[in-house]
Amino acid sequence: MKLTIKSGFLFLMSVTFFTSCETVTEIQTEKSGNSITRKEFDKSTPMFVVENGIFQKPQVADLDVKKQRVKMVKVYEKTDKETAKNFAKGDFMVQEKCDVIVEPYLFTTTTADETGILSTTVTITGYPANYTNIRNYESNDEASFRLPATVN
Repeated sequence: MKLTIKSGFLFLMSVTFFTSCETVTEIQTEKSGNSITRKEFDKSTPMFVVENGIFQKPQVADLDVKKQRVKMVKVYEKTDKETAKNFAKGDFMVQEKCDVIVEPYLFTTTTADETGILSTTVTITGYPANYTNIRNYESNDEASFRLPATVN
């Protein structure tokens, strides 16, 4: 009798031991239109990790815009128009030591021959601006983001 109780107890312990180490997964299905999406979540991951990404708090900043519009002319060799525009924006921000360009206007002139593009001249004008007073969004900032009741 004691042998069967001991062997039964050992059997239950071994079953519990081997089944308790299994990773628990949750299966979630979502139906949108004609498609069904099936997602499996591993329950062994920490609770603060979310499948869809990282949560972040919105931030608000003030802009310190210079009063004078600045002009820069730059020539880029063997560069297409779109790439030259992107380079010009970056060079403008480095030259003026600014974070963003307010009301940027870009003018391009491309010279080419039968072999391809030789050079692209980019003229960029804009107001250099820097971020100041960067802070987390608070409820008193809401008034700054509301549109007036009458918008034309």
